[in-house]
Order: sequence, then C-alpha cells, then structure tokens
Amino acid sequence: MTTRPLPSTDDIDRAVTDVLDAHGDGEAEPDVGGPRVVLSEDVKDVESPAWAEKLVRLLDDGLTIPGTNFGIGLDGFIGALRPGVGDVLTGSGSLALIYLAFKERVPTVALARMVLNIAIDTLFGSLPVIGDTFDVFWKSNRKNLDLIERYRADPAAKPTFVDYLLVVLAVLLVIAGVVIPLVLFWVLLGGGVFAVGGLIGE
Repeated sequence: MTTRPLPSTDDIDRAVTDVLDAHGDGEAEPDVGGPRVVLSEDVKDVESPAWAEKLVRLLDDGLTIPGTNFGIGLDGFIGALRPGVGDVLTGSGSLALIYLAFKERVPTVALARMVLNIAIDTLFGSLPVIGDTFDVFWKSNRKNLDLIERYRADPAAKPTFVDYLLVVLAVLLVIAGVVIPLVLFWVLLGGGVFAVGGLIGE
C-alpha cells in the first residue's frame, strides 16, 4: 500500500486561485451540476385589487374596537338600524368577491367554501336581531377574500361546470339573503298591525 504525499499550502492556494480565476474572481459560484432556481422578473406577489380590500373593510372590519384587535363594519350596524339594507350590502359584497374568485380562477374547493360561507351568513344572518349580531362576528366577506388570496390558481385554467354551478348557487343564496329578511320583517310587521287592530276593535 502506497501513500500519497499531502498537498502543500502553496499547492492549495494555487488550486483555489485557479478556481476563482475561472469563475470571474469569485463573483459567481462554480457550477456543481445541481438544479438551479431561475427567478423571473415577471413572477411577483399578486395581491387582491384595492377595491376588494376596501369593500371588505367597509362591510366587515374597518372600525377597530379600542383596546382590542377586533374590527367591525357597517354590515351589522346598518342591518340593526334598517332591516334588509345590511343584507343588500353584504349580498353585493358577496357577489363582487365571487366574481373576483371566478376571474382569478381559484380552485373549485375554494369556491365551494366561499359558497358555504355565504350560505351560513344567509341562514343565520336572516334571523331578526340575532342575525345582525351574527354578522358582526362571522364576517363572511373577510373569510372569502382570505380564501381568494390563499388559493389563487393557474390563470390559464378554464372554469369547469362545477365552477359555474357554484357561482349560480352563490347568486341564489345572495338573493335569498336579501329577500328572506324583508319577508320576515313584513310578516312580523303585519302580525303586529293585525294584533293592534284586533285590540282596537275590541
């Protein structure tokens, strides 16, 4: 078994100098044959349009309660003062966000979750008094905007039949969210008028 002499310090310095000279005096890393990550100038973080963030803040959490991180919007306030008006505002915001999600080609699962959020808001938000309190805490528009920002898909992807179906379902839920509170309001109002009329008649 033969032993090879260890390289001297001069040999090591000379080898390092040759490597650095071959790669631009150390300004570039040597090619070791591994995979490379190519960063394109066209690849940028895509944020939601400014109008979407402003809309959600206006409706759901634009006003922060002092001393807390909890925000409230116009939806709950207007809904308590003018029954049906808050539902119209929330419904308009929901449709705008569904349109944005459809335009951004978010996955079907994200669209389904957005529709579920609208359905829950429609179901509980239509209850008198309790519904307005529920809207303050549920914040369906904020949830849906967060879903859009989390699940942006390939812009080249084409919508499927299920995507169209979910969009139609969302529109129907929004309409129901506007109509149901108005119907309940008029039914309760009519019942009150009928009761008062009966008392007067007696």
